[in-house]
Amino acid sequence: MEASYSTNNALATTDSTPQAVFQYQPLDPSIREIRLLNLTPTDDPHSDLELSILHTPLETLSFYALSYTWGSPQNPREILLNGIKLQVRVNLFAALKAISLQLDAPVMIWADAICINQNDSEEKGQQVKMMTDIYRTAKQTLIWLGEGDAETDALINAMDVIGSAAFTTGIMKLGEDDAKKWPNLDPEKADLRKAVQKLIRSTANFPILPLTDLSYREWFSRVWIIQELSVAKTVTFVCGSKWIDGNNFIAAFKFGYYWFANEFEPLKNTSGWLIFRIFKMALVLWKH
Repeated sequence: MEASYSTNNALATTDSTPQAVFQYQPLDPSIREIRLLNLTPTDDPHSDLELSILHTPLETLSFYALSYTWGSPQNPREILLNGIKLQVRVNLFAALKAISLQLDAPVMIWADAICINQNDSEEKGQQVKMMTDIYRTAKQTLIWLGEGDAETDALINAMDVIGSAAFTTGIMKLGEDDAKKWPNLDPEKADLRKAVQKLIRSTANFPILPLTDLSYREWFSRVWIIQELSVAKTVTFVCGSKWIDGNNFIAAFKFGYYWFANEFEPLKNTSGWLIFRIFKMALVLWKH
């Protein structure tokens, strides 16, 4: 049966002046209703961000879920939501704009700051309880790491190549205990250890410092990331204009730990802060 929905679920006041205020209409918890944003492609980074919002039962439509940090409330940006101005925080605006610039066709996307009425405590409580199911149901989770620059562009490009190779070696089969014991793995993982060490030897310049800088981005400190990663069907990391498959990103992060541990074994005492940071972030991603 074809899904039915309406873009009229969120409306402005009848006043059509520029002072019109966006009005949320109630969700129906009996059918596990959520709101989704219709995000359209653009090739103009300076254009207005125009979206429509609709209500739908959770499992009716195909959609993307956005994983991001809210960021500072200072200097909010305006979007047009169903033709009505709405202020959103800078980081969410940047995420939606960056995604729209890479789209070939409109997509449905869920972002909590807009799709949940933040002024309705009862609704927030109901929707927060559904968040695990929202990320589990989404066709893909897009993880917004923030704005990019020349350094992060180069880093993501390198991680894509190295991560793909590391994923192919089977690095995802190495768990937390293996990382702590490296290179003294259990005998049944001897072939995997050799494959990873071979890749280490062939990787002369791994961008360990830019990777460490990236790990300090606010997203990595969110308490929800393990839950969102663990239930997602597929994951894509987005940094500025660069997109990278989640498996490649996580495999590159894990490889970065082994590469550093192998290449700088004699410097562990003097560079402990760096290996600890990479190890800590790798453990977070290991839970995916």
